[in-house]
Amino acid sequence: MKQFIERCVDCRGTVAESVIEWECLPIRTFGGLPSGRLKAITIGLNPALDDWKDKNGEWRDSTERAATIFDYQKAKREDLTDQDCANAIRRRGEYFGNPNKKWHCYFESMEAFLARIDRKWSYVLGTVAHVDLIVCPTKVRFGKINEQARVALLSNCQKHFLKTLNELPENTVLLLNGDLPISQIKSLGQILSRTPTQLVNVNGLSGIAGWIQIGTKKFVVCGWSQSAAKLSPPFKLDLAYWVRNELKNQGVRFD
Repeated sequence: MKQFIERCVDCRGTVAESVIEWECLPIRTFGGLPSGRLKAITIGLNPALDDWKDKNGEWRDSTERAATIFDYQKAKREDLTDQDCANAIRRRGEYFGNPNKKWHCYFESMEAFLARIDRKWSYVLGTVAHVDLIVCPTKVRFGKINEQARVALLSNCQKHFLKTLNELPENTVLLLNGDLPISQIKSLGQILSRTPTQLVNVNGLSGIAGWIQIGTKKFVVCGWSQSAAKLSPPFKLDLAYWVRNELKNQGVRFD
């Protein structure tokens, strides 16, 4: 039987088990990884449960959300067939191109941010995809989870994250959207740049820019300490301007 992330149960029997929404299938990427078009990935924390449930906690229609175990008439993830997993992979690959799919507000905000960096950087165009450090949605927001469970989630998901990075084209830009993505990338290797730490003159944000070697591949890195999706428009514009300039300094070419 092939190994599919959709059947992952690594957190069963750990301190993280009780915080995971097990009926939702893991999401390794939002959008596909088409090497011919991909320029960058945004890196966040974990999929939001809002992508599956509405504000009243009710499940959204299957055409409006990512896959669940009950979409395939299964009782648990381990029962999914290879065909079920392939279907779920196709659905998440089409997340940004499905006209029936209502995007999470995070992606709406980030799409506007990306356009300010480069007009051709877009989830819709497939030039940018999104990857989370943790592949499963949690019952409460990540910041409200206890420390032991957070550590377990990050540890158990690291192999999935590394596999995703290994599938990226070399020199893909890694956009680290917050403190935790920055710290996790730093744990995988040394970020090299002209100056070790850059200060972003945007609402007190700190940032880094440079490149990193992970495994056999080299990636361009740019990160900032607070999610761009939560910034007000003027600060978001200033941050995008800073990111574009830092990436140019690292040799990234824009159209």
